[in-house]
Amino acid sequence: MDEARIVSRMLREGGMRSITVKKDFRTKKGVEFKRGEKLRIVNWTDKAPFYLVSMEADDGRRVSTSPRLAFESFKGFSKPPSIRKMEEWASDGVAKAVDGARVELDGFSPAGAPSWLLVMGMI
Repeated sequence: MDEARIVSRMLREGGMRSITVKKDFRTKKGVEFKRGEKLRIVNWTDKAPFYLVSMEADDGRRVSTSPRLAFESFKGFSKPPSIRKMEEWASDGVAKAVDGARVELDGFSPAGAPSWLLVMGMI
């Protein structure tokens, strides 16, 4: 499953509503976001080829980004685990959510992030 579809499923099925900036960055329009800042997810487009995630800070600054940049720049969008790792989780009865929290196999983190098993369609 490609990154765009993964992000789309994380948002649509997981109910994720906010994420955290994991490294400082500046948009092409010069808007700066600092590490640790929380952004609210306000919209996403999952119609190929226009996969975008739009986010907003409390002060109104906005950013729209591709799923690839979301994986690189924001906590809450981590790289998908291998199939083998997800099989291990299934046998252990505990999985990780996309934001890294330990959850039940079909569970959600306190931040609303779904388990990787849900996102990848394994359960």
